[in-house]
Amino acid sequence: MSKKFLYQILTIFLLVFLSIGFLYPLSLYASTHKFCVNFNNLEFVPTRYIEYNYWEIVSGRRWVDTSYTVSRGYWQNYTENVWIDTSHWEYGNKIWVKSGYWKVTDYKVWVKDGHWETRYKYVEKWVPYNKTIYIGTDRYGWFVYSNFARYLGYFEKIINGEKYGYKEWLIDYRPHYGGRVYVKKREYLKVLKRVLESYKVWVDTSHWETRKRYDWIDTSHWEYGRVWIVEGHWETVSGRRWVDTSYKVSQGHWEDYTESVWINEDDYEHEHEHKHVDSAFHGELIVKKDPEYVFTKWHKDKYNNECSMNLSISWEVDNSNLFEGEVEKKIVRLFIYEDVCRFDDKGIERVIIFDGNISPSAKGDINTVTKFEYSGSKESLLHIYLFDQNGESAHVCFSNPINGFRSINLMPEGSSTDANAWLGGISYEKFEF
Repeated sequence: MSKKFLYQILTIFLLVFLSIGFLYPLSLYASTHKFCVNFNNLEFVPTRYIEYNYWEIVSGRRWVDTSYTVSRGYWQNYTENVWIDTSHWEYGNKIWVKSGYWKVTDYKVWVKDGHWETRYKYVEKWVPYNKTIYIGTDRYGWFVYSNFARYLGYFEKIINGEKYGYKEWLIDYRPHYGGRVYVKKREYLKVLKRVLESYKVWVDTSHWETRKRYDWIDTSHWEYGRVWIVEGHWETVSGRRWVDTSYKVSQGHWEDYTESVWINEDDYEHEHEHKHVDSAFHGELIVKKDPEYVFTKWHKDKYNNECSMNLSISWEVDNSNLFEGEVEKKIVRLFIYEDVCRFDDKGIERVIIFDGNISPSAKGDINTVTKFEYSGSKESLLHIYLFDQNGESAHVCFSNPINGFRSINLMPEGSSTDANAWLGGISYEKFEF
């Protein structure tokens, strides 16, 4: 029986081994031949899958976070007053329950209101004018013959474009030695002027005003069965509880690394008369930055405002090498951010400058304004990603340090430090992707 049983076990093991060999071959190659549909003429166009994969060795510097939490605490004895709620339902035969609610109603009221307002207008008004003139003589000559003066009366007359009110006297005298004295004297009393005069006007601002009326709606009623009795008492309790004083220690270090990365650049090739793949995504990017040296927002600019960075980027996609029938490539989305490498090994602070969709364009620009909380060393990098409508992307980055009190030892009261000692200095750069 033992030998027969052993043969049965060996036979089953052999069958399982052969089955696995057929189900999972060591090497399996298959030709992939896929098709895409051109809906213009319902013609099936064959495509061929092109594998273009490889390992690439990359090097760089990354932040290794070694932060940890220190768990600690202590037990604490306590004594405190606690409210013991003994509220409960009480059952009875018939209980009067007082209840109700406030009903809010809007109503309109005519509010009579207004105010006096001072306004101004130009009016013609007599203004005092004190002046005496002599016609045909002077003041002394008039004084000599004043006994012969005759009052002619009060007159209002326009003289040299202005209207005057005046009194007039006349001396018409023939001396015994011959000749004639004929002179006049005018005493100007007032002149008619156009003056600005104020006056009061009542401005009526009466209006309808919406007000609220609160009416108590009494819903008190008899209830049968039960009523909720609210009651309780304070009670002193003692015990022991855990007081958690744990805290987190933030630390880390920069680490240089070299590693292999698998690059996957598979594509499809159309089997047309002239075989090709889609054209490459290329173009030009221009970056303008103001000011030349960027400071944190805790500094003030020449206008006494918080310091900021004005970043303007413009792009132009190269569509000169498109294949026949290929749609023009356009930028549809931008992602711009800066990784601020903080001093004293405090890690990286990521600041998002712009992240969103834009109007599709092969040529365009965008302007941004950003304020920085923390200063950063020369390792701080500003990244710009451009995405086209097909999902292809272009990446540009450059060093953009953020100056602060630590980077240049600048004190709050200012410094005479030479600008050449500040970090940064890039204000214009042209990139090709």
